[in-house]
Amino acid sequence: MEYMFGLLKKTSKWLAVVAGAALTFMMFLTVADVVLRAGGRPIMGTYEIVGFLLALVIGFSIPIVSLNKKHIYMDFVDRLSKRNKAFVTNLHPDFMHPSLCAHRIQPLPHR
Repeated sequence: MEYMFGLLKKTSKWLAVVAGAALTFMMFLTVADVVLRAGGRPIMGTYEIVGFLLALVIGFSIPIVSLNKKHIYMDFVDRLSKRNKAFVTNLHPDFMHPSLCAHRIQPLPHR
């Protein structure tokens, strides 16, 4: 069990490094596109590349956040009323989306 947990930690850290590198590349790509666009020579496909990299950053960041027992806090929560904000922040993560509960589903025994 300790071996698997150690492997999980190493993999999560590696994924976080990849997510950080993708975020850095996304930043440089956006800046380069803006600068080149001002010169009349934009980088083709920047919007799509940034979209794919954003999905990679989000997906690769979730394991390290979950492993550290933290939450990803989004700014739209700040605009909610106090009652709704308390509800959202105290909501158990498994109820956020049904696919998050998939790891808890046990197969039925064979008869």
